[in-house]
Amino acid sequence: MKKALLLTLSVILSVPSFSQLSGWYQNLEKYWWYRYRLVNDFMKIGSNPGESIPAGHRIKTE
Repeated sequence: MKKALLLTLSVILSVPSFSQLSGWYQNLEKYWWYRYRLVNDFMKIGSNPGESIPAGHRIKTE
């Protein structure tokens, strides 16, 4: 029983994980896109009270 369990665990742990299929460059692009959206769509940059704090929601005024 112990040998079967150890064999099963060793097989499971030796299989490569595909949890992050994208590479580092795609993650970097995603980071900069999300940062751009945070600063431009969810924040109003300024020194007055309540400014430069991320908003909980966005109201589109188009």
